[in-house]
Amino acid sequence: MAGLEAATDEDLRGPRCAPPRWTEQGRASADAYMCTAMNTMAHVRQIWALRGAMGRAGKDGWPEQHWA
Repeated sequence: MAGLEAATDEDLRGPRCAPPRWTEQGRASADAYMCTAMNTMAHVRQIWALRGAMGRAGKDGWPEQHWA
């Protein structure tokens, strides 16, 4: 998070620390951040879909959370 917070618009539009295959395809470092965020959101949707398929859609579906 510190690296992203410190990034300027110019940093995000450029290659920054992107691997050569990313820059060869015209991708910027912002693409890597977006790819990571979108991948995480996709997995969260999968978890919620599986939760619903298991009949765990109510308030008591997961009565104990890891942070509780």
